[in-house]
Amino acid sequence: MFSYDPSTPLGKVRLLAIDTIKDYAYFQDNEIQAFLDLNAGQVQLAAATALDTEAANAALVQGRTRFAGIQLDGQVVAEALSQLAAELRRQVHEGEDGLDASPIDWAEMVVDPFSYRDRLVNQMLRQST
Repeated sequence: MFSYDPSTPLGKVRLLAIDTIKDYAYFQDNEIQAFLDLNAGQVQLAAATALDTEAANAALVQGRTRFAGIQLDGQVVAEALSQLAAELRRQVHEGEDGLDASPIDWAEMVVDPFSYRDRLVNQMLRQST
């Protein structure tokens, strides 16, 4: 089954994965939902997974063929789709503004007078920038 409503997570995945035309749809709704489930509901990561799946299939099925004077190169298609998937993942991990959006950060512990001094110096250096 195919549905496309860009206001839903499933529709957003279709939009980002360039799978919006019913007659040429690459994925069914249940497949898109599986990508969402595999990526904890994160739309951009689900779209990146969909693009990687389509890229792998393009490289596998198309390969390099020549038909009626036209050469098709599945590897070129696969590379373009993989680059788009990598960009979507970068946006999730770094944030759209290029800043690191990772939930992991560093913490400084003060356990003795020397580490206290280091922490004060580090704090001053952070405030001066």
